Amino acid sequence: MVRRTVRGVAYVLWVSLAVCALAGGALASASTHASAAVTLDREEQAALDQLNVERTSRGLNALKVSPTLQAASEWMANDMVGNSTPTSLSHTDSLGRDIRSRFTSFGYTPNSSIRENIAAGQATGREVVQGWMDSPPHRVNNLATDPTVVGIALVVRPGTAFTYYWALAFGSVDDSEPVTPPAAAAVAITGSVPTSGVALLQTGGSGTADGVIAGLSQRGCSAASIWLVTGGSLVGYLAGAPSFVNAGFPASVAASTPFIAVCR
Repeated sequence: MVRRTVRGVAYVLWVSLAVCALAGGALASASTHASAAVTLDREEQAALDQLNVERTSRGLNALKVSPTLQAASEWMANDMVGNSTPTSLSHTDSLGRDIRSRFTSFGYTPNSSIRENIAAGQATGREVVQGWMDSPPHRVNNLATDPTVVGIALVVRPGTAFTYYWALAFGSVDDSEPVTPPAAAAVAITGSVPTSGVALLQTGGSGTADGVIAGLSQRGCSAASIWLVTGGSLVGYLAGAPSFVNAGFPASVAASTPFIAVCR
């Protein structure tokens, strides 16, 4: 079964935050919803890999995993166990929801194009994707240009009508987890590093500003900022600030460079 439905001030602010941290001020941040990282099982990952092979071999974008759509897919695959017969699979779940209302109930944006493929009886990820590719309406979903993210779930229930139940949700709005960049190599620091306050220190090796901050962290300093003199001017690098705020800081800091560390 297949269904589709369409639906200059900044710098001052960051410096103020650094000063507040140095003075011991506490800043409360608004609470946000954090999704747990998605972990696919072997056959789910095989299905995603095969789906992306089918797409990229035709010049289409590879799809990423949406934690929201993954949760919706897992719910649907479980729901299919008791809501399917040997002759019928339905995109309307046991609560009477269509794919739009179901995806929305899990937090996926209503302002999106969405699609869903479901299947039952296929034991492997490669098998289910091949089945969808061999079915014209499912193939249209697999090779559509609007999706950017998916959720893909397999539920195995021996002794039931099909044993294997699959749900594949597509969405056009990318709410996938951000990829964490690799940590910067820590730069050795010479001098007495405080756990809080301000100190004049020196780099023991060369590296990036983030590497200097990582080196300070290894010595017990959670750095709010670091400062050094370049071109006759004192230039700061504020930890966690947007790139435009730190644009004037050198891309690389040479070994034996004196600098000021502001430790929280």
